[in-house]
Amino acid sequence: MALKKQTKNSPSLFKLPTSFEMGCRTYKVNVIGDLTKRGEAVGMHHFHAAEIDIDGKIDNDELLMLTFYHEIFHALFESQGREDLSSNEALVDTSATLLCQMMKTAKYHEKS
Repeated sequence: MALKKQTKNSPSLFKLPTSFEMGCRTYKVNVIGDLTKRGEAVGMHHFHAAEIDIDGKIDNDELLMLTFYHEIFHALFESQGREDLSSNEALVDTSATLLCQMMKTAKYHEKS
């Protein structure tokens, strides 16, 4: 099932978590009004605070999913002590794009 741009009357197909566990830490996911107005990206990862900020103005499921996965890869790499990989935006972005594609195109077994 392909994700698509949301409208005011359509629910989001991608569910953004409020928190998750990674590396014995609880990450909090914050939806912040409009990060881009503050001159920031549509997502931010804060390793020491164990938080991910996502722009609340994102109205497109694909961008929301891609942004969240992008920040997840920053968290994954830094949790492994690999700041060198976390700071490689091309690697982080490509990894997020591949995961996004996999999740969008995954087929599931029917329950018997």
